[in-house]
Amino acid sequence: MQNLSKHELITVTILTGNAGTKFPIPDLPNLRNVKLMGISFYPDEIITNNLSTGNTVMPIANLQLAFLTLVDYGGFEFGNEIPVITLNHATTNVTTSIPYSREETTFEGQNVNWPKSYIEFAVAPAPGADTDIIFSVYYYNQTEADLLQFGNRK
Repeated sequence: MQNLSKHELITVTILTGNAGTKFPIPDLPNLRNVKLMGISFYPDEIITNNLSTGNTVMPIANLQLAFLTLVDYGGFEFGNEIPVITLNHATTNVTTSIPYSREETTFEGQNVNWPKSYIEFAVAPAPGADTDIIFSVYYYNQTEADLLQFGNRK
C-alpha cells in the first residue's frame, strides 16, 4: 500500500431487523473533493466493536455477501459491485481461516460521491442487533495530489 497520507474510518450502521439489501454510505464532509487512494474493510474477527458507536462489527460471513459500488460526481459507477471481501486486508495470523486479500486494492485518485455510493448484499443481513460495517478510506487532499503530480513531472 502507498504511504498513509490521510485516513478516515467510515461507519455504515444496519439497524436491528432491517431486511434491506442496499445501504447508502453517509455523506462524509471530510472526504468531499479528495483523491481516493485505498479502502480496507474490517470484519468482527479483527475489530469486535466500533469505537464511535459501541455496536458490534459485521461478521465476515455477512461481508462475504457484500458488494461495494463507488460513484463519482458525474454519476459514473467506476467501482461497480466490488466484492467487499477483496477489500479485507487484515488477518489475525498467518494460519487464519478469515478470508482476506494479500494484495491491497489501490485507486488512482478518483473523487467519490459518497452519498451516491453504497454497499449491497446478495442476501439481507438482518442483524439481531444494530451492527456496523466499518472501513478505512485512505486519501490525499486535492492540493496534495496536485503537488505530488507536479513533483513527478520531468
